[in-house]
Amino acid sequence: MSNPIGFRTLFQKETDRFMSVKIQTLFSPLISSLLYVAVFGLPMQQMPSQIEGISFLEFLIPGLIMMGMISNAFQNSASSLMIAKYSNTIFEILTWPISSFEKVSAYMFAGALRGILVGAITYLAVLPFVALPIESPLIVIVVSALVCSTFSALGIVAGVWAKNFDQMTILNQFLILPLTFLGGVFYSIQRLSPFFQKVTLVNPILYMIDALRYGFLGVSDLPIYFSLSLLVVFQFLAASLAWWVFHSGYRLQT
Repeated sequence: MSNPIGFRTLFQKETDRFMSVKIQTLFSPLISSLLYVAVFGLPMQQMPSQIEGISFLEFLIPGLIMMGMISNAFQNSASSLMIAKYSNTIFEILTWPISSFEKVSAYMFAGALRGILVGAITYLAVLPFVALPIESPLIVIVVSALVCSTFSALGIVAGVWAKNFDQMTILNQFLILPLTFLGGVFYSIQRLSPFFQKVTLVNPILYMIDALRYGFLGVSDLPIYFSLSLLVVFQFLAASLAWWVFHSGYRLQT
């Protein structure tokens, strides 16, 4: 890293941005998760999830935590860059004497931090409803870091690509949100027919949710090391694409 002070300054700027409105950025997503718990989890608390006999509520919580982390890590980077483009402050950032790698890393780490904080707050908030264990803290930490940094990097790409907030909303509502809901948040893929099991395996978010569920509960639908390997690949590809966007100046130089 050629300019650690510049990297730290940009990272601090992005962190201060979402911490200054933490009710909106950190605690507002909690309401959605608690509503899912109230509507889906509590009425079916005693229903087995068909995975090693755990309750449906225990099965549900890791998926809700992952939903919050994905959404907020993505939105942090995407909204920050969209605002910078609209206010023309993006040109100031482009002239900073730090490399594209350092700029992308600062945005990516700040977005990942917001996602991880939302996940941690959600976990603490649901403890009164269910004593959710953490069978493998290391797996939970690794999966959370990989997923949040991946979607923070994708948020960078989306924030640069989108020409307006409408395009950003369409991308979030018609791609990321459906993939998240169809990634096994509310059901095990064991409940699906063989055809739809194969279709679901194409969804990358399935491996993220399943890996986090393994970290909490010690059970999963898919081999954990296979899922972790895919998460590393996804993170590398997303970070590389975000770096290319900044390095090439795609839609940033105009």
